[in-house]
Amino acid sequence: MQLIHLALPMALALSFSAPGASAAEHPPQPATGDQHRSYVFAATGDTLPYRLFVPAAYRGDRDYPLVVVLHGGGSTQDRPMDNTGLEEAADKRGYIVVSPLGYNRLGGWGNIYPVVVTPQTAAGSTDFVAMARAEGPGKLTAAPPPPPPPGPPLPPAAEDEYLEQPAGLLSDAHISVLSEQETLAAIADVEKAYRIDRRRIYLMGNSAGGVGTLYLAAKYPQMWAAIAPQGGVIAAWSYPYWRLRDARISALFIHGERDEHCNPKWSRAMAERATADGVDARLLIVPGGTHGGAWTQVLPQIFDFFDAHVKAATAGMKE
Repeated sequence: MQLIHLALPMALALSFSAPGASAAEHPPQPATGDQHRSYVFAATGDTLPYRLFVPAAYRGDRDYPLVVVLHGGGSTQDRPMDNTGLEEAADKRGYIVVSPLGYNRLGGWGNIYPVVVTPQTAAGSTDFVAMARAEGPGKLTAAPPPPPPPGPPLPPAAEDEYLEQPAGLLSDAHISVLSEQETLAAIADVEKAYRIDRRRIYLMGNSAGGVGTLYLAAKYPQMWAAIAPQGGVIAAWSYPYWRLRDARISALFIHGERDEHCNPKWSRAMAERATADGVDARLLIVPGGTHGGAWTQVLPQIFDFFDAHVKAATAGMKE
């Protein structure tokens, strides 16, 4: 395992036909830049939103790499895209990025594994299941909970301050399944409109999105070339690392040194276990990084990691 310590307006491009040229000769150029899109989720009939970024250089003349980014619990598809630097980094590297809703803000991405958090974090999430049921599909008209009043930042989580919280305490089981399915459906909707290189589809997410990244990587290993879970940790003993190994999925575990909700020790435990089980796994601890912001400080390193990994045509999975 490689341990790394680091100190640490998009234009809408349109294509127009030359005078006298037919539409068949010059088909319309798909929209580029930051987009708020929606589609009909066939499993429920609901119209659900997702956020999409397409680099300005996109011309539809070749396949492009895709990053799927999962938001944290209680957030929406907008959280990973707004003021994080992700769109700028993707534009520079020539990546398409999709941020799905995951059915609703507390869907949980389908995760079935126990999650490592502090006891205080676990206590604060006891109403997540009820909230997920109450929110319903894509219910964004209701304002998110107000932020807590200003106060001193939470201290970093200590190494011995942890609790393994069952997935069933973090999201309603039915909503969780829909969250998983809706994520895949949003990706499929992007593939209808844009040329995607299926050898270069990457998965990342922070907090609950990091947990969702790990779960979806193990559940659908044929899809991903590499993953970057951030600040969301599954109990190391419970995870099927062999599914990543057999599908040749490389993993970059990212954790803020001063994470308030989970000590980086637990990402280290996952990375070490993954390496021992034959996974190409690396650990990136961000000095001074907090739970919510550490990943935004290392976007160049994340894209370097993705750039270096392409899915082998024969990479697959034993059932």
